[in-house]
Amino acid sequence: MLIWQDGDWRVSETVSSRDRGFLLGDGLFETMLAQEGRVRRLDRHWRRLTTSAQALGFPVDLKVEEVARGIATLIALDPALRSYAALRLTLSRGIGPRGLLPPELPLVTWRLAGAAYQPPRGPAILARTAIRRDPDLPSCRHKTLSMIDQIAATQEARAQGASHGLLFGPHERIACATSANLWILRDGQALTPPIVDGAMAGVTRAALLEAAVGRAREASLGWDDLLAADGIFLSNALMGLLPARPIGASGGPSASAIARIAKLQDLLTEAG
Repeated sequence: MLIWQDGDWRVSETVSSRDRGFLLGDGLFETMLAQEGRVRRLDRHWRRLTTSAQALGFPVDLKVEEVARGIATLIALDPALRSYAALRLTLSRGIGPRGLLPPELPLVTWRLAGAAYQPPRGPAILARTAIRRDPDLPSCRHKTLSMIDQIAATQEARAQGASHGLLFGPHERIACATSANLWILRDGQALTPPIVDGAMAGVTRAALLEAAVGRAREASLGWDDLLAADGIFLSNALMGLLPARPIGASGGPSASAIARIAKLQDLLTEAG
């Protein structure tokens, strides 16, 4: 793991026990895919993180070019990261006094970590969970360090024999999966829940909506829409687009659905 300190990235495996990210989940993070040393959509990840930082009052004392340099250093230090790597950039509000109120002038902490990554083989198996997302809450609008809802939903899904849990927002509308955005194929379109239904503003989600204009759009979805879909897939920064099916559904995704998902993946790849 690297930590930003005194204007440079330094190797460190320790986190202060007084760090607000450790104690309170007071921080933000981005998970990114590196392939052969190249990070997919680094600028988009950086834009999302810094937009959230500004909204939540985190000072940003780092530039995206310095993040890119840190990533190159991290990969050079660990040969296991040179093929496929899951990278994580973490911003914590740093060390502060006891209590919830942040310090007036926080000394934020930046960390970079990586692990070798093997893209999953589909399909993902989806199960309903009791966890609800409220699109008005900061924990829903921003990618914060507090992931307890996603952890609980994953545990609930695994107990049912599924790989991913589905979280719902207002009015029993699907928000997203535990660590990915949800899509269905219907009437020649790829549909994904809107942010107002509790969906996370995923980087890959946004990139696909832009790359597949006219073929991908937002739409409110319920469980019945999932069951009646021509195809289902998940999206996130690591796995790209992964075919999926609801738990209990007979058979896997159809050949035509897999072909359509592959075409959307090609559009996404071409867009960079």
